[in-house]
Amino acid sequence: MKAALKIYEDSLGKDHPNVASCLNNLAQLFYDTNRLVEAEPLMRRALNIYEDSLGKDHPNVATSLSNLALLLQDTNRMKDAETLYLRALKINEDNFGKDHPNVAGTLAASQCYFMPLTVLEKPSR
Repeated sequence: MKAALKIYEDSLGKDHPNVASCLNNLAQLFYDTNRLVEAEPLMRRALNIYEDSLGKDHPNVATSLSNLALLLQDTNRMKDAETLYLRALKINEDNFGKDHPNVAGTLAASQCYFMPLTVLEKPSR
């Protein structure tokens, strides 16, 4: 994957969305093999590229935020993770509506560990 990353960077430029995608894939490989220290900077770089090239409210940004939030959660940085999950949730809701599977996925990921119930809508009685 590092070879693919170099090809993308050399041919498309270091700030192209395809570079961010490759970074995200490489970061996921590191994450999956418990190399969290190596994964985090790649996730952050991918997030920055997506924000700069696609806009801060693009669905790819939400995905990157969720990925990074999971890593932060796994490294016991719960408050930072919660902030990223909430931002990802808002982006997905704004782009797809509250009943879309992307919104459900973000909610499920965030609630699995720590999201306070006060963030969620209370059921009507």
